[in-house]
Amino acid sequence: MQLFRRLLLGWMLSMSMVVYCQAQVFTASPNQLCNEGTFMGFTQAVSGLSPASNSAFGFYEVCVTLNHPLASDVTLAIQSPAGSYLQLVNANGGNANFTSACFRLYATHSIRYSAAPFNGAYMAYNNLRDLINGQNPNGTWTLYYTDNVVNGIKGTLVSWSISFQTNPEMLALNNASSNIPIFKIDVPSGYIPDQ
Repeated sequence: MQLFRRLLLGWMLSMSMVVYCQAQVFTASPNQLCNEGTFMGFTQAVSGLSPASNSAFGFYEVCVTLNHPLASDVTLAIQSPAGSYLQLVNANGGNANFTSACFRLYATHSIRYSAAPFNGAYMAYNNLRDLINGQNPNGTWTLYYTDNVVNGIKGTLVSWSISFQTNPEMLALNNASSNIPIFKIDVPSGYIPDQ
């Protein structure tokens, strides 16, 4: 009987968490021309999530589609409603475009050591782990776009999205492939590249 009560209580608790354990994706499609040498912010409202992001449910990734002939002109950053400001990419890459480029906690490739065109999953320039440290994810998130060089080249931010998932760290690790054993080491820069 006691086992039945424990199972029933566990089921009731899990059902009360269903609202927060579903994957949630919030998307903005500004399709905005971004002039050279500009700094712009693009906002996305997030609501209906658990008020405390953590390793059980929280931030998973930011995805960006940006058409720019010279990706190395661009810096992208994300700011949470709590004020955490983290760079996704910082003037690296060379050639053109970010096509559904997603920045995660863990990925096979680091954006620091990759070349454009960017598509797929990357570890961001800064460690995104700070976005699952108990912050409330509800509120206004801002994607910052900076075109660092005045050279006659402009870009267009087509769309961006932010995703929240159950067990975001484990999901990111399971979606990353590697030919080496995966284990976690805390280092000041947040990651050790697989190169």
